[in-house]
Amino acid sequence: MKKRIFGLFLSVMATLCLLLGVACGEKAVESVALNQTAVSLYLGETATLTATVNPSDATNSEVVWSSSDESVVSVDENGVVTALAIGYADVTVTTVDGNKTATCAVTVNEGLSFDKSSVELGVNETETLVCRLAGATVDNAQLVWSTSSASVATVADGVITGVGVGTATITAKTADERCAYTCAVTVVKRVESVALDNATLAVVKGATATLIEMVSPSDATNKQVVWSSSNTSVATVANGVVMAKACGEATITVKTVDGEKTAQCVVTVYQPVTAVSLPSPTVSVDVGGTYQLTATVMPMDATNKTVFWSSDNACVTVSETGLVSGISKGTATVTVRTEDGNKEISCTVTVNQPVTGVTLDKESDYIGIGGTATLTASVLPTNASNQNVTWASDDEDVATVVNGVVTGVSAGEARIIVTTEDGSFSDECTVIVLSVNIPSYMAVGQKVEKNADFTYTLASGTSLSTNGAYVTATANGTAVLNISAGSFSQDFTVKV
Repeated sequence: MKKRIFGLFLSVMATLCLLLGVACGEKAVESVALNQTAVSLYLGETATLTATVNPSDATNSEVVWSSSDESVVSVDENGVVTALAIGYADVTVTTVDGNKTATCAVTVNEGLSFDKSSVELGVNETETLVCRLAGATVDNAQLVWSTSSASVATVADGVITGVGVGTATITAKTADERCAYTCAVTVVKRVESVALDNATLAVVKGATATLIEMVSPSDATNKQVVWSSSNTSVATVANGVVMAKACGEATITVKTVDGEKTAQCVVTVYQPVTAVSLPSPTVSVDVGGTYQLTATVMPMDATNKTVFWSSDNACVTVSETGLVSGISKGTATVTVRTEDGNKEISCTVTVNQPVTGVTLDKESDYIGIGGTATLTASVLPTNASNQNVTWASDDEDVATVVNGVVTGVSAGEARIIVTTEDGSFSDECTVIVLSVNIPSYMAVGQKVEKNADFTYTLASGTSLSTNGAYVTATANGTAVLNISAGSFSQDFTVKV
């Protein structure tokens, strides 16, 4: 019976051992310890923690590592701690057997840093780096400096000097080599100047023009440029292409990205002249007179409306404003020409000599009924352009007139008037239409009283006498008597 009870006890104990995961006869972990309980690291620095499991001959000495703040400190499976961010974190080691723990307090401080992580330099240019360690400025001379390419850049106590075009890495380390920091250096060939192919440019409204920039030296590393316009309502610019938007003036500027060197072009946007016109193709002006010609330049919004006037004949002058002056009788071609585009149009100008008066060759005249007399009109001056005249009689029952030829209608008096077409100047002649009655037969001794307005002349025969105030029949026979006055002349045959 006792043997049975002892055997049952052994069986229960074996089952308990299996349930607890501890084989009968194995050594359990009693504790774990770390080689450091506190560590101070610089940002980016690493440290290795070593865990010691007790007893040293524990059956299962496996451990697991963890960080209380993995954003500040990370730890790998081998206990390598990496400082990720400034701050604090606890690194804990835990045994798999027994969950025994040990902790190390890790403080992460700011490591070595520069005021800039990259630098661009020109050849022979320098740049001084400002260094900080654990948040405080450190003397550059206390650090160890090096360059990856001395042919590109050198460094001495944080002063970088550009040597040749290329890239290099500048490194600074603390004397104990716990901290290091790098700066990427690019050495370039600097832009010295920039120029444009045109300092001034005239562009038609709505058109484009291209400006070409010339960066010097030609092998400069960064030849990028930026374009701008002082007045985008007049002209815009993109990649050197100028778009003319509205009439006016704008300054186009090109600026280099490297060095901000600039060059400028003054752009004038204009509306070109397409044509010019005059109100009439022909114009008349008197000698001494004027006529204002007005030129219309098209389109109406043309920028330059300046015109020039000229005359091809000295008989006409024309002023710079288009005022035509008649100098002497003749014909001239007056031309107006635009300054922009040399558009032109002409006008024929005729200079007339105006009439200043008119005279008749007679102030008075006599004609008989049915008789005629010719009046001659002289228009003044003799070179007057318009020599046309009109004729009129103030009493056509007495006398009529056609083209200066006056015809007697009945006895009486009429005024014959001539009038110029140009200026309506006039002159007149008094015409007396006569009716003369001399008897065809007279007796010896018979007398006929003479009219004092007439001239009596014995054309032939001796039977009449015209002496004194009478025509007297003096002897038998036939005589021809001529009676005249002005344009009137008539022969009468008288038998005595």
